[in-house]
Amino acid sequence: MAPQIPDKMLAAHVVEFKKPYKIHEVLTPGKDLNEYGMLVKIAVASLCHTDGVASEGIMGTKLPCVASHEGAGTVVKVGTAIKEFKVGDRYCANVGGYLGVTIDGSFAEYEVVDGKECCMLPDNLSFQSAALLACAGITVWGGLVRADLKSGESVALVGGGGGLGHLGVQFAKALGLKVIAIDARNEGLSFANECGADFVIDARRGKEKIVEEVKKATDGKLADATLNVSDHESAAATSAAVTKMHGVLVLVAQPTNVSVLF
Repeated sequence: MAPQIPDKMLAAHVVEFKKPYKIHEVLTPGKDLNEYGMLVKIAVASLCHTDGVASEGIMGTKLPCVASHEGAGTVVKVGTAIKEFKVGDRYCANVGGYLGVTIDGSFAEYEVVDGKECCMLPDNLSFQSAALLACAGITVWGGLVRADLKSGESVALVGGGGGLGHLGVQFAKALGLKVIAIDARNEGLSFANECGADFVIDARRGKEKIVEEVKKATDGKLADATLNVSDHESAAATSAAVTKMHGVLVLVAQPTNVSVLF
């Protein structure tokens, strides 16, 4: 039996730059899906840093626009060319480049997505866990792929208790790596520890002490690779300092100012 799709829904819009979202009742999209379109009933939508940038007006977003590109939910309608999905499937979308920026996004009860850019969710993965994987998740995963480490090698994550970092800690553990999480917030340190980091280091102790602790964790050689996922001005320098000679440093974050003194 086909799902009942209401004529109207609630959605959170950016209606004015640098102002809070406004929740409106609007027409439910998807009446005229293109051949690769899918209408999805959103279960969970996550807030990303990009949403803040878009709501500032920096990305050329045309208003009004429904925010968020980190959504997960259930397919309720598919275009004629869609073969990989059917009504009732659970999905998340990898469309962070434009969803919620140039077209309406996931802060709504329903959204239209491109079926070519979606992932099927396994039954054992909750919507809450899945929503951010196609943006935050693949961002930090890409950093680990570039680091090209083998099981048993060490990776340091500067900002390891943050939005990207806590995912990186879990991914790195799943790859069999020795994980060193560095963070400057009590909640970040606690979170990284909960996520399974082998070593947790307080960045507030200063760069020299951080380097000393990383040496202890790596038998004196420093990290085989480091991912900087913090936009703090000192994070890039810290990342370089804890990486071994001829190691790999991946700058995932984009701080406004970077200063690395060798």
